[in-house]
Amino acid sequence: MDRLTKDFTQEEFECPCCGKVQISFPLVELLQQLRDVIKEPIIVTSGYRCQLYNRNIGGYSKSKHMEGKAADIKVSDMTPKWLAGYGASMFFKRIGIYPNHVHVGIGEPELYWVVKKYGDKIKYFDNIDDALDYV
Repeated sequence: MDRLTKDFTQEEFECPCCGKVQISFPLVELLQQLRDVIKEPIIVTSGYRCQLYNRNIGGYSKSKHMEGKAADIKVSDMTPKWLAGYGASMFFKRIGIYPNHVHVGIGEPELYWVVKKYGDKIKYFDNIDDALDYV
């Protein structure tokens, strides 16, 4: 098991399709900092995605997952709204709030969005407070 930080391993970020890992270390460092603050395990539900896997699951064609600059995460006993607000206010400026997970990413531009129900259209916001109010 290849450890990237004290709480995250390379395997957590592998593409389920091909097993490849391409992950930005600054992303993992920010996830570790978030983990240290909330003192709860963070479950990575989706890390790196190869182009084929991203297409097969209906991912955005320019997804930061394919660059290793995004991860979908969740924390047991923590709502996505709470996790997004806490994570965004402290570490991330690219946040997507979904019914059962939070998308976090690094890079520009700053971007926030909400999907209330899977299959719904994405609603974009200029700031995290407006996105949290919409959830």
